[in-house]
Amino acid sequence: MSEGDEAGNLLALAWHQLFGRNPNSAVAYSTTVKALEAATKNSIAPKDEKYTLGKGLSNMRNQQWHYAIEADLGETAESPRNVDGGVIQLMMRSIWEAQHDRHGAVEGTNSISPEEARAAIFLAVPVIQAFHDKLVVRPTS
Repeated sequence: MSEGDEAGNLLALAWHQLFGRNPNSAVAYSTTVKALEAATKNSIAPKDEKYTLGKGLSNMRNQQWHYAIEADLGETAESPRNVDGGVIQLMMRSIWEAQHDRHGAVEGTNSISPEEARAAIFLAVPVIQAFHDKLVVRPTS
């Protein structure tokens, strides 16, 4: 992650919240989601002042985004090899849907466990890097 990049800073904060001296799994998870939002907003909905990960996922699904395996092959290459954006969307959606405490206190809902927060952070890293490297792209046609 780029130093000074908002998504990278948020992900570092999430990491510290999970693995630091006073761990807080719920804050780590929530901050991971914020890092994903920071990483994806400018690509998906740069003008949306109330952008959320859920809105981004809906846009990606509706617009049929894809994940470029090779983003820039140069002038001599035929065309980038792309796969359905579903791979990245599944990773993002699993983080978003598994955050069971995002709508406030719900009776019977437990706090986010360290294992859940760890899974979210570890899954977010490649997604954030893919957006940072512009490997997740809106369809051109």
